[in-house]
Amino acid sequence: MASPSDLRPHDIKADNLIISVNKEIHSIPRHLSEACIFKVHDALRDVNPEAYEPKLLAIGPYHCDKDKLMQEHKLRYLQLLLHRTCESSVDRYITAMRNLEEKARRCYGSPINIESDDFVKIMLLDGCFIIELFRKCSFGNLIDDDDPIFKMEWMRASITCDLILLENQLPFFVLVELFDMTKGLDREDNIIKLAQNFFRQRMAYPFVFKEFSRISDASHLLGLMHDCCCYSFADIVSNRNDGNGEVNFEFIKSVTELEEAGIEFKESKENSSFFNIKFENGVMEIPQLFIANGTEWILRNLIAYEQYRGDIYRRYVTDFTWFMDCLVNSAEDAEKLGQYGIINSWLGGHEAISTMFNKLSDHVELSSTKFCYLEVFKKVNMHCRQRQNKSMNGYCNSDDEANFIESFDKEINNIPTNPRIFRVHDVLRQVNPKAYEPKMLAIGPYHHGKDNLSAMEEHKLRYLHLLLKRNDQSSVKKYFKFVKNLEKEARIFYANSINLKSDDFVKMMLLDGCFIIELFRKYHSINSSDDYDSMLKLSWMCSSLRRDLMLFENQIPFFILHELFKETKVKNSQDDNIFEIAHNFFGPIMPPPFVFKDPPKAKFATHHLLHFMHECFCSPFEAIVRNIAGISKGEKLELIKSVTELEVAGIKFKRSEENSVLFNIKFEYGVMKIPSLKITDNTECVFRNLIAYEQYSGNMNLRCVTDYTRFMDCLINSVKDVEKLRCSGIIDNRLGDDEAIFTMFNKLTDNIFIDSSKYCYVQVFNEVKKHRAATVASKPNGRQN
Repeated sequence: MASPSDLRPHDIKADNLIISVNKEIHSIPRHLSEACIFKVHDALRDVNPEAYEPKLLAIGPYHCDKDKLMQEHKLRYLQLLLHRTCESSVDRYITAMRNLEEKARRCYGSPINIESDDFVKIMLLDGCFIIELFRKCSFGNLIDDDDPIFKMEWMRASITCDLILLENQLPFFVLVELFDMTKGLDREDNIIKLAQNFFRQRMAYPFVFKEFSRISDASHLLGLMHDCCCYSFADIVSNRNDGNGEVNFEFIKSVTELEEAGIEFKESKENSSFFNIKFENGVMEIPQLFIANGTEWILRNLIAYEQYRGDIYRRYVTDFTWFMDCLVNSAEDAEKLGQYGIINSWLGGHEAISTMFNKLSDHVELSSTKFCYLEVFKKVNMHCRQRQNKSMNGYCNSDDEANFIESFDKEINNIPTNPRIFRVHDVLRQVNPKAYEPKMLAIGPYHHGKDNLSAMEEHKLRYLHLLLKRNDQSSVKKYFKFVKNLEKEARIFYANSINLKSDDFVKMMLLDGCFIIELFRKYHSINSSDDYDSMLKLSWMCSSLRRDLMLFENQIPFFILHELFKETKVKNSQDDNIFEIAHNFFGPIMPPPFVFKDPPKAKFATHHLLHFMHECFCSPFEAIVRNIAGISKGEKLELIKSVTELEVAGIKFKRSEENSVLFNIKFEYGVMKIPSLKITDNTECVFRNLIAYEQYSGNMNLRCVTDYTRFMDCLINSVKDVEKLRCSGIIDNRLGDDEAIFTMFNKLTDNIFIDSSKYCYVQVFNEVKKHRAATVASKPNGRQN
């Protein structure tokens, strides 16, 4: 045998290649029959990559490197679980997960290049987070008062979507094991029932409980949800003569073309699966499909699950989307199905629905031999031919493990609670990122130190210098110590980690806080302003500062401002309190009326300046809608039509002459009265940040701004609708372009959670609905034009 020195260069390269290839071979999953969690293939992913990517919550190994925001929430839930079970360490659970590691790895169809400790940690953190989330949803007494997930509906909506992504799954037996290990003696429910309850509360489709013969029947949460969605339809299909082995069949035509063939469309009133489509006597009956922001993600991942499971007999979602793709070939087709009540869309435009259905079946394999709507297709095409219409022309030692567990326990116990100031989540930010970014002024830690905002740091120092001079002081020592004592309380206001040393954090709070209160003072009293103060002499600069100071991410705790204001107050000055001068400063940027609200007495009652602005803006409306009841639980909110469509129904639009709050919209005797809204360059930014605040405020009973923008989104579906509202005096357009206003309102509610049970315009919607129904009934044959 040749010695190493005798080996030639190409022999050494060959040995390295052998080692590399062997390593690559052994990294491939060997038990593909056990694999149930896959990465979506490129052809399917390329149509809409975002539909398969978690937006907020990463579960399992495929996206673990992308998990940022939710990592602290996972640790917090594990911390609470240990507290509830009277445990102080995770050692028992680590051992259980190690015993399941090899079996769990075999469930993934792609190689998992993650070390044993990291993989075990993922299973434990993700699994405990999921089962605790399910428990909290079923047992309200387990919900912590400061849990942001249950204070903010948008988080639960986003988490629900992320939990059904094909790539974002844990093997179900991992959840079962952790559930059984942490189950209390008084809990008789199993993990299946809790999971079904969680998804049924948040799914807009008929969702039937399925009794599993064995817990192990479920592969993961997406598989469980698929079975629940399709369970009732499976029995229906089994009694039909569908999918009888025919290889070729003829697709049906679009809604518009089928109507030309004399076919009528009707919403099915049967309380059954939304897959249960019938065609009899020239009438197509289709159950109503609710379409919202997450609908495409849900359908795409259910389709991907069906494509990978290999069971061609139960591809109900795939077949349904192909069916809808046939019917919807244009925005006109989508609009017609909406008019018939078959589609209930919250997406806004009909074009978006058409695009969604036309893309859903791209690169999706359809089993022609087992297509569950074959008999419906046959009947429809036979009907068309009879009418002579045109035919249709796609592992570690004990010491290492002890250190690992100790480190893990420490990580769990260092989680902040009850934050008040957040970063806007990516799903909301991506619609208009600039609306949440300061242009001139960084306040607080989230945008601190950005190069493009550095110019204002000099102004902050100058304002602090003037404050010291006015109070006959030469050092910041007094104020620095004062803010230092408030540091701990201030830090816990921020939801995201603040990587600033103590002195740097205190300096930032002092500079930002003094700048704000001095700016308010100077604006409130011209006599106290510096002759060379450019910020008060240039109106555009004042406007930019107002904009930046009301951004959701650009805040410091209000109690810092309040305490600094009291500490630096000059005797016999005109600035009575921080609330009054703050209200005075923000007035020009807010739509009227911007009513001053008496300041609360509790120290932390006002969270920050944006919270204060929201209170002033919305409080007059609270008294008006306090006694208006929302819709019943489980009832769907039926949206109103656009201005153009409502005018066809005889409804008139008029500017409200009452000196009332912007949100006070009334409908009486066929007339919609809406207060005038002046739209300027900053309007969208103001609305977006107020909406973001409402989305993160879980205890809020009234989301005035969110509901108002959704109302306007319903009314405005075209530039023509904007023009009509402008001519009625309802919109005062200072942008100069009606197209810009149309785009603004149609985008403002993208990725926004609307709480239909508390929607403040339910009564207006119902009155409009009654009026339209009466108008239809009064016309010949009860038909609407």
